[in-house]
Amino acid sequence: MTPPDEVPKLPKQAKIRRLPILNTYQAVVMLLLLALVVAAAFGLLGPTSRTTAQTTDAFAVRTQFESRSRSGVSSPVTVEIVNTSDGPLEDVRVSVSRDYLQGFESVSFQPQESRIGEEFVHVDLPAIGPGEVGALHIGMVARKPWRSEGRLLASSGDGDPAQLLLSTFVWP
Repeated sequence: MTPPDEVPKLPKQAKIRRLPILNTYQAVVMLLLLALVVAAAFGLLGPTSRTTAQTTDAFAVRTQFESRSRSGVSSPVTVEIVNTSDGPLEDVRVSVSRDYLQGFESVSFQPQESRIGEEFVHVDLPAIGPGEVGALHIGMVARKPWRSEGRLLASSGDGDPAQLLLSTFVWP
């Protein structure tokens, strides 16, 4: 027994590792959630736009569209045609693949579509003078989740058309 004026010594405390115990499944899920948060913080999950261009002998075409969008979000397409020739372009036609447009809803063309064919929706643009720009705006809302792919053709007269590929991935 210890004398009454002496304080007893306590035993040394055991070292306890205070790490959470996770099984493999929980660790994988935690890493995936962390990766999702980091990707969202850097804007990798939001809408992104893409610009493609092509030049022919008479004109240059530039198209801007959403390469990644969310379901229910507006995903417009803008087509600009620049007349690089010395004379006016009289019969300019832009054709958009119906395969691409089927992944969207509320599709509207400005100017209005001229003709709807089996493969393409055709829009005739007014005459474009030398150095001037003709434009087509397609307003649409992403509808079904997955990838919509198609082609955009721009032509004037009897020359070879410019062909651009459109591809939009839609998140749910």
